[in-house]
Amino acid sequence: YYPPLRVYGHPLGFGDVLGPAYDSHEEAFVRPNLPQNNPTREAFFTDPYPDTAVPGLSLITALAPIYFTGTFRDNVYDDTYLASTGVDIAVSSVSSLLDVLEDRLTDHSFGMLVDVDAFNTIVLSQSVVERVYPPRTG
Repeated sequence: YYPPLRVYGHPLGFGDVLGPAYDSHEEAFVRPNLPQNNPTREAFFTDPYPDTAVPGLSLITALAPIYFTGTFRDNVYDDTYLASTGVDIAVSSVSSLLDVLEDRLTDHSFGMLVDVDAFNTIVLSQSVVERVYPPRTG
């Protein structure tokens, strides 16, 4: 991460946590947004993926590429990819939000997060999962 995280007043980079062999271009939240994988430069949401730094945490990331044309510190850039910008959203936070929607429109109604391109369900609230898949949830 840039600028580096600050822990107890000391700068700390992602490589310091995950080791020197860490390559962010292999991450689920970076790879889809690299120029060769996103030639149309669209902003998008990732599918849920396990967080690299926090075991047990699943995330969805909203991403957009950053391109620059101009001069900066005597370097000339011509529509050059610089980075990805984004925000991480915990799947559990989305699930909690969906809990609030249950039975709001009609009895037994519920909300879900769905991928509009493939119509795949991404997130349901835990109570809906228990109602729809009782044998799998105990």
